[in-house]
Amino acid sequence: MKNIFLSLVTLALLSSTAAVANDGSLKIMCGSVGKEFSLCMAGVKTCSQKLGFNAEAVPAVNGSNNRFSLYSQFFAGKSPDISIFQIDVTWPALLESHLVDLRPYVSEAETKEFIPLLINNNTINEKVLALPWFIDVGILYYRKDLLEKYNKPVPQTWEELFDTAAYIQKAERAAGNKNMWGYVFQGKAYEGLTVNAMEWLKSFGTNFYDADGNVTVNSLKAKEALKLFTSNIGKTIPIGVLNYAEEDSRGTFQSGNAVFMRNWPYSYNLAQAKNSQIKGKVGLSPLPKGGKTGNYAGALGGWQLAVSKYAPDKKKAAAMVKCLTGYTEQKRRAIEGGYTPTRNALHADKSIARKTTYLKYFGSNTDHFVQRPSRVTGRKYNQISAAIWNAFHKALSQGSKANTSNALDTLAKKMKNLTPKKQVRK
Repeated sequence: MKNIFLSLVTLALLSSTAAVANDGSLKIMCGSVGKEFSLCMAGVKTCSQKLGFNAEAVPAVNGSNNRFSLYSQFFAGKSPDISIFQIDVTWPALLESHLVDLRPYVSEAETKEFIPLLINNNTINEKVLALPWFIDVGILYYRKDLLEKYNKPVPQTWEELFDTAAYIQKAERAAGNKNMWGYVFQGKAYEGLTVNAMEWLKSFGTNFYDADGNVTVNSLKAKEALKLFTSNIGKTIPIGVLNYAEEDSRGTFQSGNAVFMRNWPYSYNLAQAKNSQIKGKVGLSPLPKGGKTGNYAGALGGWQLAVSKYAPDKKKAAAMVKCLTGYTEQKRRAIEGGYTPTRNALHADKSIARKTTYLKYFGSNTDHFVQRPSRVTGRKYNQISAAIWNAFHKALSQGSKANTSNALDTLAKKMKNLTPKKQVRK
């Protein structure tokens, strides 16, 4: 069913792009979560006028798994229909053979205008395969009105969060909101669950791999972390979270039916919209630590713009990428959409900090950012991530009955078999 759906989407997109192929416009495939696509269209229009050639934004399917599958079909066919792709932070190594090295079009001085961590992420085998467009990082949303109502502090550990969630959930249900839950996140079997799982493990002082590339997903701390979450399924975490992606989580939280939510920064501006049921009632915090000796940990996400090797005019495509990731356009996106910019200078701009969710609350501190292991896993990342999200999803679906020790031991064996012996280090 999934393959049929993707094939239909691909055919529809190919048909639509082919129908306008003769107009000479350059096409960029953009995401469409929240305000994402409308902001992309506006930016493409502005940059087209500035650069003097026609360009058009094309919406991508939502969901990183579906989008990667769609992109793979374009690349497998060496399609010239899409010149610029919006790619996830983990994809440069996976798509290396299909992307243009941007170094002939972007000087070293220009790359230094971006946050080094992001440029390093996008540099594979000394090739700059994409320019960073916006940053995402996992953060905790909470109902500050409910914490104040019940005299509860913002939780600093996961244990505190679930205790507070249970207390407020019970009280709110007794007061009439039978749909209230304690905590929602991205629990569907997809990349979003891998991200959440990584944050859980890192908060407990461990990770999928150690610094030397050894698999540590079945460490005692990892098992402790997973057990905490499986034991709360159906209690403070709704069973429905097993089918939640970003927008599903936001829908539950924004409708007033969750005390806490893990999501990306984009959700804040939507929660504060005029038609939001929780406008003015939302607070933000780093995701909790795994115990008092744990760490604050937020997964580094975000999206980059890359030029396809099959683009008819790579020079024009590179110019469009530079414009869309440029100072002026990133500032507009930050102010209008709350997207966190990737340029150093914009992080120092106080007018941006007031408008951008992450900078407003956390400043330029990136100490708790956690990167997914795409360099350790190289081109095997998607297979390994799928093994992770499937194992965690299965354990979560079993709730308090889950044998988390066996689940992570089995996962560790799969990861060891899949992890390349020669790891991507450059």
